[in-house]
Amino acid sequence: MLNVASPAQAQSASEQRMEARLDALMNEVAELKQEMRAQKRQTQHVLAHVRMAETAPVLAGPVVKGPGPYVPPQPWDKKFHLFGITLTPGGFIEAAGVWRSRGDSTGLDTNWNGIPMGNLPLSHTNELRFDARQSRFSLLAQGNVNPALLISGYSEFDFLAAAGTANQTDSNSYTPRVRNLYVTADWMDTGWSLLAGQSWTLATTNGEGIKPRTEIFAPFIDANFIPGSVWARQPGVRVTKTFGEFTAAVSAEQPETTFAPACPGIGTYGSIGNGVSVYCQQAGTHFFNGATNYSLNRIPDILAKVAWDPRIADRNMHFEAFGLYSDLYDRVEYAGNNFASKDTTGWGVGGSVIVPILPKWLDFQANAMTGRGIGRYGVSTLPTATFNPDGSLSPIPETIALAFLTLHATPQIDLWAAAGIEHEYGDYFLGGTVNGPGSPLANNTGCNIETAAASTCNGITKDIWQLTGGVWDRVYQGDFGSLRVGLQYSYTQRELFAGSGGLPAGSAPLGAKTNDNILLTSLRYYPFQ
Repeated sequence: MLNVASPAQAQSASEQRMEARLDALMNEVAELKQEMRAQKRQTQHVLAHVRMAETAPVLAGPVVKGPGPYVPPQPWDKKFHLFGITLTPGGFIEAAGVWRSRGDSTGLDTNWNGIPMGNLPLSHTNELRFDARQSRFSLLAQGNVNPALLISGYSEFDFLAAAGTANQTDSNSYTPRVRNLYVTADWMDTGWSLLAGQSWTLATTNGEGIKPRTEIFAPFIDANFIPGSVWARQPGVRVTKTFGEFTAAVSAEQPETTFAPACPGIGTYGSIGNGVSVYCQQAGTHFFNGATNYSLNRIPDILAKVAWDPRIADRNMHFEAFGLYSDLYDRVEYAGNNFASKDTTGWGVGGSVIVPILPKWLDFQANAMTGRGIGRYGVSTLPTATFNPDGSLSPIPETIALAFLTLHATPQIDLWAAAGIEHEYGDYFLGGTVNGPGSPLANNTGCNIETAAASTCNGITKDIWQLTGGVWDRVYQGDFGSLRVGLQYSYTQRELFAGSGGLPAGSAPLGAKTNDNILLTSLRYYPFQ
């Protein structure tokens, strides 16, 4: 007998099936919620690690030998990121050599004001040196405190220094040297910037506005630049403001004074004749170099500069003008135990220009500076001061100038040529025991006579000029840095002020000059460029 379910029974079975499906769906939803919670925790964990290493270097994997062409490992972005701070390494490793027609007893840094006269044995000897100490390394640390404020710290070192144990015989024992070590704060929304620490002087030419690390020089190899370059690296504080194409800055920088003739009062009073004695230098103590004499200073060098970066036709150009105020300071003793401190004002004005004569092909750059007491801002470090009859310091007049061209002959090869000069003008008084620049009492009679005891040659350098040029070849430029080979030749002439010293009455003043031919080579590897 066939049993047929009643409508009530069929409805009950259908409801049971729906409840079973609903229970299953609820279980699936609960499981999905648990999985989503676990996935969210995992995602947050991964994102936290991603933020800590946003662009961390992709480490190169092992090289696997096998069939097919060699595929090099992928390089990283050459920056490190650590909790919001970006670290950018820089610098190069160099193997360099120098040959000079006259001995200088230096490495790659030619002593322009020490090119020997004919009375010295070095003037009659050649000189060959190999050197790796111009190699340098740098590190830039940057952090955005907020979208408008960027704080940076920059350090740069090389090895062009010598400790007390340095030598060329066994372990060398040369020491690292501070080039730049400063902090900057940039308020991008207002155009204001602050720099504090050791950096290039404000008088150095910038390539863009007055921004740190945009300083522009001729592509020389000689570690002592080219005569006519305007520069210094010294501690100071600088404030900068940008106004569109214009930038203005003012700085207070470390002062220092050098003397011609040498200061007779070092650590005590020394006579300049005329019944006057001066005290103007003191040997270094504590953390200063005990083998160096430091001048008396009480007011920083004050510099101000304006830069203009216009685009004229299809050329981006750069122009600068700057001024310098310095205070020259010493202590004077007069007859009868009378003492006084003396201040004299030094000053300088200058500027520079960068013009692409043929964009991407031929660039022109020039700088110049003139004033009184500016000798140490030139690479020849000619003296900044001599003495007045009353014992006060007299800033020596000087003009510094340099111009150079760079031809980008190919994407790999640059050819360049430069001419520079540093010229001082006479500044002396008669009747004392000091012979300042240009004094007719300077005895130059032996400047060109070599003797075992070195003949008398007392003249002070009047000018140093140089013609130079060279080539740089980027042998390799790619993801793994840049390998460059350079060659430089220079001809330099050093001339003294004329003197008389012992010449017969009525004879013309006797001057003296010397010259040096220098050939330099360089192989540099820039791993971070």
